[in-house]
Amino acid sequence: MANALGRRVAASRIARPTGVLMVPVETRGVLRAVEGRAAARDVPGITGISITIPVGDRVRPLPDGDRYLGFIFADGETQHEVRDALRAARRELRVVVDQSNAPGWPGAVRSAS
Repeated sequence: MANALGRRVAASRIARPTGVLMVPVETRGVLRAVEGRAAARDVPGITGISITIPVGDRVRPLPDGDRYLGFIFADGETQHEVRDALRAARRELRVVVDQSNAPGWPGAVRSAS
């Protein structure tokens, strides 16, 4: 607001390295679950996990899809700590996608009848 009014605004700086990992959708189908969130949150340095696609929604990988599965946030003493925390948290997540409920989608897996 102050900036919009032409007032001087002091620059702020984050005191330590931070990062975000955009969790991609890796397969096409219906999202059934994202397991391992508690374990991912317990990784040292992780400050938050946000899964932005609701269970039951259809998902598609980029570029056909239009969004990420979610985001993982971290901070640490060094950039390497942050990167390692983000990667470790991602490894804890298990994304369950039902490909049999994607009839008519190119590349869909059809269930045996």
